[in-house]
Amino acid sequence: MMLLSICRCRSPVQSITVGPALRVADNPVVNAGSWAAVSVQWANGVEIHGTVSVDPNAPDTMETVTVTSRGWGGQGFMPAPGANPTANATVQIRGAGAAGCGDPRKDSLIAEYITYGLSWVPACGDVISPIGSSHFSAQEINQDNDYRDYWTITKQAMLDGLEGIRADSGGLPMPVSSGYRNPASQMRINPSSPNSRHTRGDAVDIRETDPGRRELFKWTLGPAHGACVEPLSLTPTWVHFDWRPGNCPVGW
Repeated sequence: MMLLSICRCRSPVQSITVGPALRVADNPVVNAGSWAAVSVQWANGVEIHGTVSVDPNAPDTMETVTVTSRGWGGQGFMPAPGANPTANATVQIRGAGAAGCGDPRKDSLIAEYITYGLSWVPACGDVISPIGSSHFSAQEINQDNDYRDYWTITKQAMLDGLEGIRADSGGLPMPVSSGYRNPASQMRINPSSPNSRHTRGDAVDIRETDPGRRELFKWTLGPAHGACVEPLSLTPTWVHFDWRPGNCPVGW
């Protein structure tokens, strides 16, 4: 687990200070009496995350937070070889007010990414009201989302890609078996893959058992519409598409 120690230090500096081997991803403005995520990336690319607890009686000050961790490598806690084990983050503290993103359910959703040690933590702006498209409803996309009535992470590129694949495959129905999953839901469904793209809002599983359509999705229509497609041998009754940035994994 991560250890966080807070030294209450008044300072005019409102920026992150880190050791030479580290960078801090953001400089959170924290409400007094609340908490904020601090994301640190080691030199070797392993990200760690923690929370900053703020004294409610200390508004309008600067807190210097020392972060210590073994790191999170996506498969479990692991060392970060060659990296400085600590980083200092200067966090601005403001007066008491609404915590985090202004909605406790949104704050709770984001907190799950920290609790489960995921390698990516969404910002407030990444969490949006549920959306769908012409042929893929918000209800379908969020069926495995514990916050389905309030908040989601759904990337427009995924919805556009799905609509394109559906149109080019003859306009036949493409029933969604799973879309966005909050981290707690992901851990119930597939705890061996906590950093699944389903938690990023750019992945969807489509129920499909027809061999011809599965091959069409895998080799032709998925790539044509910018999707990574999981090997069909791993998805016997469905097809997994995701619209991750960058290259697809080898074999996808």
